[in-house]
Amino acid sequence: MAEKSHVTIRNGVIASLIAAALISILEPLRNYARSLLSWMWSALVWLYDALLASYALPGWVWLIILFFALIGLLEVYHAVRPESGAEYSEYTEDKMHGAIWRWRWVGNAVSNLWCYCPNCDATLVYINQSILDYRIAPKADFLCENCNSIITTIISGDKDYALGVIEREIERRVRTGEYK
Repeated sequence: MAEKSHVTIRNGVIASLIAAALISILEPLRNYARSLLSWMWSALVWLYDALLASYALPGWVWLIILFFALIGLLEVYHAVRPESGAEYSEYTEDKMHGAIWRWRWVGNAVSNLWCYCPNCDATLVYINQSILDYRIAPKADFLCENCNSIITTIISGDKDYALGVIEREIERRVRTGEYK
């Protein structure tokens, strides 16, 4: 019988030690949990007050506007960022209509398109001679001031039309794989 009471006392001591260890570990955790829950409750009360406060628009309307603004910003980011796997992203220079044309890609669109002299690599200057003489058919001449010669002429339009012709040609070459 003495053996049985000895085991009972030993088990009671072990249980007391385990309980004391758990209490000493759980007490700080309980304090952290209490402060975290108190902070979360304060945040919820503040959010509730902010949503129902008097602004030019109710707070919940501002949240909806913010939500759609974030979606819009994400769409703009996805539209502008370059595609990582696009093979043609390295295609930024080509010779067309007697001039060297250079550009960069912004997303899938050509940007900063302009022409350069194939002889001296000077930036070409646009000349609109149809303004000087109304009898001349509209055309876009690009002059090299360094070589003092007209390098390229695109018939039937002004500078914007000429840039559009070249941009469409770039897109056609990319689409058909001819740029490679």
